[in-house]
Amino acid sequence: MKRIYIYIVGALAILIIGIYFIRSKQSPIAVDLVEIQQVEVESTISASGIVKSENQANLAFSASGKITYLGPQKGTQVSKGQLLAQIYAFPQAKSSQSAKDSRDIAIRNKEAYIDTYADASSDFHNSDEYKIQIRKYDELISQAESSYQSIVGSLDNLKIRSAFAGTILNVTKDVGEIASAGETIYEITDLSKKYFEVAIDQEDFGKIKIDQQAHISLDAHADEVFEGKVYELPNSAETGSTNNGSFVIKIKVEDKANNELPILIGMTGDVDVVIQKSEGVVTAIPFDAIYTDTDGSNYVWTLVSGNIIRKKNIKIGVEGNLYTEVIGLDSLTQVITSADSKIELLDGKPGKITNQ
Repeated sequence: MKRIYIYIVGALAILIIGIYFIRSKQSPIAVDLVEIQQVEVESTISASGIVKSENQANLAFSASGKITYLGPQKGTQVSKGQLLAQIYAFPQAKSSQSAKDSRDIAIRNKEAYIDTYADASSDFHNSDEYKIQIRKYDELISQAESSYQSIVGSLDNLKIRSAFAGTILNVTKDVGEIASAGETIYEITDLSKKYFEVAIDQEDFGKIKIDQQAHISLDAHADEVFEGKVYELPNSAETGSTNNGSFVIKIKVEDKANNELPILIGMTGDVDVVIQKSEGVVTAIPFDAIYTDTDGSNYVWTLVSGNIIRKKNIKIGVEGNLYTEVIGLDSLTQVITSADSKIELLDGKPGKITNQ
């Protein structure tokens, strides 16, 4: 009996030594240590866009003619209704003068008739004949005046006035040059009503809400981030060739306080619209260090005592573009990923950190 006991103890010792020998011969899996962050996590939707203005217009004459007056130049601020330019067109000017002459003749004819019978008796002045004749002259004067005013009104086609208060972006002509009908002479915009316009894909549009925060990076100011807010959503998708099927939204954007980096109309860039944000600073790790099990639960790989790889179940919060909020993970946990994407981590296998 004693001999059997000795055999059993010896066999167990050999087995333990063998297991230890085998494990000691196993090559540890190369792993990278993941840095656990304490940050605010934001989930965003990204898109490219351009700076525009709510009030922006290309102004042109409705008729063709020679430019006789050209007022404000590029960079000038103008008020609503301010006269910007005027042309001379011979046909319109001739018609205006002819109508004015006709009106003046009608007035003089009435005055001449009154002068002719100035010394007539009061009975004649009160007669139907005199009153009817005066009424005829008044009707002729009224018709001539109406015709003249109509032509004068049409002369507004020979003028360009500012449609709103704004800043002149460009002037395409000089005094003395010929302007064609419909040809842009002034480009004007209201710089106080700038916004960043972006087209959002249909699958993302449902997540966009009014007043959501937005981070805007402009190509012209690559090292700066401008803050904005979503303030207008469309009622339908675009149908044009440029953004067909997308939803164009408007984001209010402001210049920096010192105005050293002005935001100009036409600048392009990218925006991140914040659709979800953590409640302050939270524990987070890179999203690619989190895995999903077959049952839909989330887990991370950790390195525990003895440099053994272990799977650890976790719960996640806000999923950001770079980091994901992790619930139930302390800062002392060594979260790891495989140093070689081709090598799979296995629970219970030894691991060796290579990025320290």
